[in-house]
Amino acid sequence: MAAEWDKLEILKKIWEWAKETITTEEINNKLLFGTDNMGMTAWHNAISWGNQKVLEQMWGWAKAYLTTEEVTNKILLASDNMGMNAWHNAAMWENLELMQEILNIAEENLTT
Repeated sequence: MAAEWDKLEILKKIWEWAKETITTEEINNKLLFGTDNMGMTAWHNAISWGNQKVLEQMWGWAKAYLTTEEVTNKILLASDNMGMNAWHNAAMWENLELMQEILNIAEENLTT
């Protein structure tokens, strides 16, 4: 919900609590890869709602905690229950700015 409603400060507090309380594996599985009842991750929700600041913050966290393969497969290419990935969500909402941001992230990830 915080990713949907552009509540970056709430996300940051949850992230800090998680780093102090749960394991890296739990952070990955519950925060970065966790899905809602539609199969959407927080990443999908931030894109669907056009929350670029949230997206950028989540990208920073993903880079710090995930391998290149995990970023590619579980963030950039992850699909929801309808088979839509982040790129599809940005395109559906005609958000060219976020589509460019996703492309930049993908290019950065593929060159590391």
